[in-house]
Amino acid sequence: IDRRNTEDMRPIRHTVPLEVEGVVDRINDLLARFSNSISALRSFTSNASHQFRTPLALINTHLELAQVAGNEVDRAKSITNAKEAVKDAERLMGQMLVLSRIDSASRDLLKTQSCDLAATAREVCEEFILRFSNQAQTSFDLGFHGAEQALIWGDKALVQEVVRNLIDNAIK
Repeated sequence: IDRRNTEDMRPIRHTVPLEVEGVVDRINDLLARFSNSISALRSFTSNASHQFRTPLALINTHLELAQVAGNEVDRAKSITNAKEAVKDAERLMGQMLVLSRIDSASRDLLKTQSCDLAATAREVCEEFILRFSNQAQTSFDLGFHGAEQALIWGDKALVQEVVRNLIDNAIK
């Protein structure tokens, strides 16, 4: 182990005395879990940077259009579009943060947590209704009709994010 570099996560394959086989097995298990965590982190970081390129490019484009706009109507429209792209980026960041919470340990924990899907969906619908209540021009009708209670296994924050995504996609 001492001769390895910090990137080497291969299991120990040397013959060892019977007295330390259990320790070596535990070290190999730890190396495998650590390697999986590093891979997940690299994948998450790569995915996050890729996902943020589009909204950031949109924001930049709309702001550039606002700078060169020939009139106030076009300038205002570009600024409004930039604000919408910022909201999309904020939503994406929230989603990425929720995804970052999910690891092998939390997946096991999800199997032991109960969540009321009906209450959670009702709460998220109310959030959207409040958000759009001050906008006079909405072309959709949003409300909640469902069971009083629907217990499921899962994390409430993750379930909220799924419901938010469903409603947001339906509105868009």
